Amino acid sequence: MPTTSPPAPAASIAFSFLGGIYSAASRTGKRYEQEWPPHFDRAFMAMVSSLYRWTRNPTDAGFVEERAALLALEQLPAPAIHVPPACPVSLPVRPANAWEAEQPVAVYVRRNHVQGMSGTGAGRLLPWSQRGKVARYFPGMLLNPEQASGSDLFAPPPEVHFVWFDEAAQRLLAVADPLSRVLANVTYLGTSRSLVSADICYTPPAPNLRPLRSDERPTPSDISVRVPTEGRLVALEDHYERRKRSEVPPVGEVRRYRPCEPATDHPPPPCESTFGDVFPFRLEGRDWLHLTRTLRVTGGFREAVLSRAGEKGRAAVVCGHGDDPNERPDHLAWVPLANVGYERATGRIMGIGVVLPRSVVHGTDGRPQALAALAALRTSPDEAAVPLRLGDLGCPSIRPATVGAGPASLDTRRYTEPSRFWASVTPFVSEFLRTRDNHDARRLVRRACRAVGLPDPVDCTLTGVSPVRGVPPSDHFLTRREADDPACGCRHVILDFGQPVRGPVLIGRYRYFGMGLCLPRKHWYPGSDA
Repeated sequence: MPTTSPPAPAASIAFSFLGGIYSAASRTGKRYEQEWPPHFDRAFMAMVSSLYRWTRNPTDAGFVEERAALLALEQLPAPAIHVPPACPVSLPVRPANAWEAEQPVAVYVRRNHVQGMSGTGAGRLLPWSQRGKVARYFPGMLLNPEQASGSDLFAPPPEVHFVWFDEAAQRLLAVADPLSRVLANVTYLGTSRSLVSADICYTPPAPNLRPLRSDERPTPSDISVRVPTEGRLVALEDHYERRKRSEVPPVGEVRRYRPCEPATDHPPPPCESTFGDVFPFRLEGRDWLHLTRTLRVTGGFREAVLSRAGEKGRAAVVCGHGDDPNERPDHLAWVPLANVGYERATGRIMGIGVVLPRSVVHGTDGRPQALAALAALRTSPDEAAVPLRLGDLGCPSIRPATVGAGPASLDTRRYTEPSRFWASVTPFVSEFLRTRDNHDARRLVRRACRAVGLPDPVDCTLTGVSPVRGVPPSDHFLTRREADDPACGCRHVILDFGQPVRGPVLIGRYRYFGMGLCLPRKHWYPGSDA
């Protein structure tokens, strides 16, 4: 094997199964269940056994170098895995059809203590007797079943690769020489029925199993695989010194794996809702406008726009009322831009975002009408800013904001970037929540998502407390715009669409007044976003 190799984007540890069979029982399931794919922690323990294949002198330079290679290997991230096609088989019985899984076959073996057996008791030692014996299983996997059936007698033995990429691959290649010496003495993986040869591979095949990323939520279809972590070698050495082979070594850390998605040259664009561009306005002259009073603040802002715009404010895209009373045209939405999602978030409303419908694109009639109405809020430097009269909440001033030039809370890109996971800043409101009709609150959320052009969430959670920092509990929010409005329930929501979705995301009743506004998240639920 060459001592050096050119930099490679990927490298792997390859195990060639010389007999085409991998024999190992699951450590996380039933003892008659096959372990598949081969766990990297099992391969690591085989390498540790190879390291101590004979009595080693701690001062031996070769031993020190090989042990250092295993210490470096356990510090690598969990590898991706390439596995060939396989089908279950119960050893020593092989299936008549290579693709047909065998039922678990029990083999009864006698116990170790047979001293003093005589007379009828000695009959327990007969091969066909099950009395006083223990059932043992020898599960395994038949690799490349078509090859094993004799269709290709000269094909190379099937291989399993543990693959690393980029910087992790370079760290593996840095210890390739001593690690290859260790791998050269690995003769089997699992039980002694599965003979193997192992080595470093510089051009591994594409993996078909990958570990879950930190931003992915586990699913029941994921596969549990044991992997070594930092300190694993020392733990195995300590266990050997304390137990002297009297007990099975402890299992390694369990990571979840799932099949790799097929690569595509052009990934599909993220889904979009009916809401589009957002224009921010800053509120000045008021120290505290709490997020719980969203309906009053956004409603007051809408009234200020309509009063200043005059005839321009009567356009359907601005006010939301068309010539037909039954018509519901796409129109502007008014959302709070609050100080939330940061480590020291306060929940204060810093400004208002005016959301245009996504159907109002450049070249359509509605866009100039909407922009003309918003232009009424602009004043010259010599004139006073437009006041926003909110009664007992105060009278802040309205100033147009520039994206990226003011406080981060006024950056509307926070609400429009694509994400799979979303959490509410203002709660989802529905008149059917907490009523007799609410037999499935998640159904209401899915219906609300479909109403704004979003796909059905693959999972959603309704909760009283949002994971976004600075957001008040849902029962603190005002959910009536007028005194005669029906009482509505509200809950914070956490959404998993299963695919990237581009914001802004607004769902539920009063969505045009900022309720049901969601913020992208990197993870599903545990913890809060800083």
